[in-house]
Amino acid sequence: MSKRTYLASVFALLILISPAARADFVFDGWDAGTVDGWLPATGVATLEAPLTGGFSGGYLNSTELVFTFGIVGALNYGPDYTGDFNTHGFVRIQVAVKFLIGSFQSSYFQVRYMDSGHNGWQLPLNADFGDSEWQLLFFDFDPAWTDQQAEAAGWVQEVASPDFATTMTDVFSVGIKATGTGTLSMGIDHFSLQDPSTPTENMTWGAIKTLYR
Repeated sequence: MSKRTYLASVFALLILISPAARADFVFDGWDAGTVDGWLPATGVATLEAPLTGGFSGGYLNSTELVFTFGIVGALNYGPDYTGDFNTHGFVRIQVAVKFLIGSFQSSYFQVRYMDSGHNGWQLPLNADFGDSEWQLLFFDFDPAWTDQQAEAAGWVQEVASPDFATTMTDVFSVGIKATGTGTLSMGIDHFSLQDPSTPTENMTWGAIKTLYR
């Protein structure tokens, strides 16, 4: 795809998405040195917010030692991030990730349904584990998608989970996670759930191309 086609597609995407009746926007940049309500992905992982070294400024760092679950990342159960994504008006996910230590095998965004007795859906981030720099990633979605539409966009249904549209009406938690072997450490920054009116970040050409991974 040519550069001109990439840019035309991005602008068309921004124009064609119609606003929901109510639209919300959440953003975390972790520039204050606090985790801001986020929790470790597992009970043995750690979570901290260094003031420097992020995509810009501070960031969220998740670490898990070897011989544990092999999962790093962060979860949020707050009402601004959960509930009915249709009501929130969320249609875009943004996150910057950096793989600091370890041998990584997968990375994904997760929405969990209703309560701790259910799983949910994962969206693979398609990040480059060989890239030692920050990677800013964007993903557009429609919370009313059928399972077939969600799967065509890359979403993966977990066991003990309802269909995609039902999951998006009652989200219990959101998470950014990565799996691997050995001691693992991952940086997370510039996470946001966006409505159609949210201005896009100032993006490099490489960042724009991540829309098409």
